[in-house]
Amino acid sequence: MPLKERIKQHLSLHWFLWLLALACFLIAWNRGLALLYGMLALLLAVLAMSYLYPLWHLRGIGVSRPRQAEAQVGGTLHLRYTLTHRHNAYHIELTDELPFAVEEEHPGHFISHLPKRAELDLPVTCRQRGVFTLSRLRLACAYPFGVFRYHKTLETRPMEVTILPRTVAIGAPPMLTSRQHSVDGTIQTTGTGAQHEFAGVREYRQGDSLRHIHWAASARHQEMVVKEYEDQDRPSLLVVLDQSAAANIGEAPESTFETAITLCASVIRHAMEAGMAVHVMGRGQHETRFSVPSHCRDIRPYLEQLAHASADGNDDEDAYPGLVHEALATFPQTNTLMTFRNRSRRQTIEPPPGVTLLDMELVDESFIYPLRRFEQSWGDRHGNTLTYSITRNTALEGLFR
Repeated sequence: MPLKERIKQHLSLHWFLWLLALACFLIAWNRGLALLYGMLALLLAVLAMSYLYPLWHLRGIGVSRPRQAEAQVGGTLHLRYTLTHRHNAYHIELTDELPFAVEEEHPGHFISHLPKRAELDLPVTCRQRGVFTLSRLRLACAYPFGVFRYHKTLETRPMEVTILPRTVAIGAPPMLTSRQHSVDGTIQTTGTGAQHEFAGVREYRQGDSLRHIHWAASARHQEMVVKEYEDQDRPSLLVVLDQSAAANIGEAPESTFETAITLCASVIRHAMEAGMAVHVMGRGQHETRFSVPSHCRDIRPYLEQLAHASADGNDDEDAYPGLVHEALATFPQTNTLMTFRNRSRRQTIEPPPGVTLLDMELVDESFIYPLRRFEQSWGDRHGNTLTYSITRNTALEGLFR
């Protein structure tokens, strides 16, 4: 290491001032020069102010923030702080520990002048899905000379931050509207069958039958709305998440489980746009289970449930196939099943008669070696199983187009 770099590493400004004060004292003591005694007094005054002023500025300062906040991966979260002080303060730096923020961004805020009460808004870009609890932050001050920086850690009221998974336009999954079989054993697509149970109303779309218009609701809302019914032939998709810890390869947010969560959230988004039902199951330390009805238009509650999902489940290799069979028994009207597996694990799930299996094969080595190139293929068919190979760098937009 060059001498200049060594000096910068071991000799800070306040140590330099201390050495300079010591030199002034020794020379003044030896030569009896009054001017050097004056310089010594000035240096000691600067050092004293550099140590005492930051302590005084941070003494009695308080910080509070709201109890909850929510954003989506790739979006901007505005963290709001309320700072209170008994007097004016200067050159305060607030730094928060934000595990979900983009690493390149400095999650801090410099306040040149802090009055007795101030409101701060700190925008950060979210990169990691999940639910996080913020309970402490750090304040720093180097006023007035910047010679010595004093740090203080504050415990605040816990703030729960929910970062929803991102969604992409994946296109329409190859879903079937019937569980009937053709002569060769594969499933054939048919039209919608008879209606059974009234499910709700929705806005009128071009092509809807006039027989389904709900005239009373249309008059109330001053727009055309139609009745919706749940029926056995309506397309429905079952997504089974593998939440075992052993199956999660890579570091979040670029891991196999995070990719599966993004695909699941994107499927829900497409299903809402297309008016289809989706069922989601997963089993970790806490079970993930919910159903999205075909008439639902609010995706936020379901993204919140996916935000709580974690890859902390049973590592037994038979646990996931068993969960898939349990999910099929729980939702017997499913005609399309989406499962996830790493390429290093062979396919052990056979779709039951009348069900199409979307086998999402995650190339786990690509999540360990992201700079390598790996073969990927979309839509390889074997009977009623369609296999999609997905790498870490796969652009999920338009996956099923």
